[in-house]
Amino acid sequence: MIKPHAVRSPAMHFDLIDLRLFVNISEQNSLTGGAERSHMSLPAASARIKNLEDSFGTRLLHRTGQGVTLTPPGQALLHHAAGDAAVGTAARRHGGICARRQKPSYGK
Repeated sequence: MIKPHAVRSPAMHFDLIDLRLFVNISEQNSLTGGAERSHMSLPAASARIKNLEDSFGTRLLHRTGQGVTLTPPGQALLHHAAGDAAVGTAARRHGGICARRQKPSYGK
């Protein structure tokens, strides 16, 4: 008998950098182009995408000699990742604007 708490799903370890990279790769139809657009080396980008695929437990990209295409799970992730990456970028920009507007009080 399998106890409910004994069954665990794989841990998902990825961040906005991974999602932004995935979006860039899909827009460029190229792992190399996505890596360049993300200001990342090709080996680093490849490792991040492999980690992303491992986190989801499925292939997200079809790699060919002509570039990459999204698998059906990759298409579903792109739909969500594009929005999440945009929200993350907007939040970072807004946070930077707010931080520049506020003067530190240093306990006063």
